[in-house]
Amino acid sequence: ALLVEEIRRLGKTTMESWAGEAEQKPARDFKQQNPGSRYGKKRTTELVLCLWSVAERVWRTPSTSHEAPLAKRIGVRSRSPSRKLCRVLSDFGIDESFAKAAKKMQDHYGFGVTAVAVRKATLESAAKAERRHEQQCAKDYRRLPGKGPTNIIAEADGSMICTVKTSSRTRKRPRQWEEIRLAAAQVHGQT
Repeated sequence: ALLVEEIRRLGKTTMESWAGEAEQKPARDFKQQNPGSRYGKKRTTELVLCLWSVAERVWRTPSTSHEAPLAKRIGVRSRSPSRKLCRVLSDFGIDESFAKAAKKMQDHYGFGVTAVAVRKATLESAAKAERRHEQQCAKDYRRLPGKGPTNIIAEADGSMICTVKTSSRTRKRPRQWEEIRLAAAQVHGQT
């Protein structure tokens, strides 16, 4: 347990150091793109699964009240789950009840989340999967052609094959018969 805590502390220190340095480049780029911008206070962005936080400058431009370039660049929002955390929550939420999935998070990752958070991540993941499935089904190559051949000739044949389940070599092995089917089809007149 002591080793795990030390590794977590080391990882947190390393990531916070990296994030502090990484925040400077988007700030320079933002300042170059928006010369009239200025920055006010720093805002702390807490990343949930990684358990580390970064203080970044919040910029103001004449058109926007605040702009945080680092958060956009690394794809996170303050106090919101990362993509990896959402995936873990939805994986656990699909397998178990939401309450059991929340307990599993505590067991596997060492921090707790509510069953409501697991439910929300699971339902969002399911909605994304459904949208992706609908987009795939709407593509032209998924549809059958509007006009096909008039006649198709098909032939099917079946046979029984003997299968033997594995068991110890000393006993007699039981035999089991299973059916196999083969079918072929082609347009009438083609070879």
